[in-house]
Amino acid sequence: MNFNSLIFIYLFLPAAAAGFFLSGKHGRRAADGFLLAAGLVFYTFAGIPAALLLLASSAATFALTDCSRRAREKGRSGKAAFLLALFLNIGLLLFFKYTNFFLNTAGTLLQRQLPQPSILLPLGISFYTFSQLAFCVERFHGKLSDVTFPQYLLYVSYFPKLSQGPIMQPSAFFAQLSGENRMRPDARRFVTAAQMFTLGLAKKLFLADTFAKAAAFGYQNYRNCTTFDVIIVMLSYTLQIYFDFSSYCDMAAAVSLMLNIDLPLNFNSPYKAFSVTEFWKRWHISLTDFLRTYVYFPLGGSRKGKLRTYRNIMIVFLISGFWHGANWTFVVWGLLHGAAQCFERIFKKPLSYVPKIIRWFFTFFFVNVAWLLFGASSFEQWRYLTAQLFNGGYILNQELAGLLRIPGLRAAFQLLGLQVSDSTVFTVSAIVLLGAGLYICLFTKNLQERRYRAGKPQLVMTALLLVLCAASTGTVSNFIYSNF
Repeated sequence: MNFNSLIFIYLFLPAAAAGFFLSGKHGRRAADGFLLAAGLVFYTFAGIPAALLLLASSAATFALTDCSRRAREKGRSGKAAFLLALFLNIGLLLFFKYTNFFLNTAGTLLQRQLPQPSILLPLGISFYTFSQLAFCVERFHGKLSDVTFPQYLLYVSYFPKLSQGPIMQPSAFFAQLSGENRMRPDARRFVTAAQMFTLGLAKKLFLADTFAKAAAFGYQNYRNCTTFDVIIVMLSYTLQIYFDFSSYCDMAAAVSLMLNIDLPLNFNSPYKAFSVTEFWKRWHISLTDFLRTYVYFPLGGSRKGKLRTYRNIMIVFLISGFWHGANWTFVVWGLLHGAAQCFERIFKKPLSYVPKIIRWFFTFFFVNVAWLLFGASSFEQWRYLTAQLFNGGYILNQELAGLLRIPGLRAAFQLLGLQVSDSTVFTVSAIVLLGAGLYICLFTKNLQERRYRAGKPQLVMTALLLVLCAASTGTVSNFIYSNF
């Protein structure tokens, strides 16, 4: 069940919000129990086997961490149960997400075709596995000793963050569960959430999904791409993944806001960054925080010399790339970002004298070229596209440009007394739409940073936009990060 599906917008979300506040009249335990049930129902739409796996891994993780806690209370280390909980979660993630990747890699090395089993990837396993790992570590270090299993299962299955994050720190989540006013509906928060959700939905439907068509066409026909085509494809994918992920983050934050739980900021205008290091402080913030807290710092961070620091950065981004997908393209994508951050550390002082606009341009260009690899199905595809950036050929494929066509643009030209060809309409549409997308990324505030008014004009506009979105919803498209 996607956030952009009609069943979620018009049935599940209203029922979940209403049920939560109605059950809250019977106490916090009833309200939390309802939210837990709602999360399990939400996840069951991904398949009963996936839901059973979620329940089983959660129960095993909680039991092992509880065993570790009791052992420490008796003066023992409790490390064996703690490590078993870590290995269980990492093992499940490796099995379901990477088994065929390992078999394929082994087959390539052995120069033979190894049989690959059909293994379905459970929805959100990368996200809820990292959530469970965070819980294991926090509990092993003496925190969260009073958390019950239903509360823990609610943390894992909380539906606003279950399928695509953010990866929320357990202590931050449980602290909000005990809030005094959490079960009281707040009209202002609800109005803010409704506007944020609707604007996020519009970004997904009208921007991300439109740019996705051009990006998909380019990857499918990459051998026929000219330089202009590659620029269009590259910018389209850059904008697609931006609006796709940011729209999900906005919608998740809005849904949780309706339920009086604040999710951490996960997306903060990353294309405004003046360095790759800053980019990762703005893109997928919760993943960056997780890897810094549970990988980078335990490895020593930047405290043990420059070479160890560079090594730790590369390990973090190796894990980040591998986490994103079971393909060597993702691994190399992560290593490229790690290498870029090491480069920025090494030349930090000289780079500080470079004008900001130049630093921004090279950061944005690097991120774009890296995104080309992220979206590619093979290194050969990425190599060909990047080579075409500089190989010339300045004829724009009209079928590609037509995928970015703005409805009504021809009529606008006709109102101005201009008779234009399809080629002109397509080219102007592509330029305008890509320009508008870049403007939104670079010069507007995030939806979570905006201040929302609760006046009648704003509510009417929100309702009209929601109706327009519903009318535009055909086949429900997946969010990119739901594949991770």
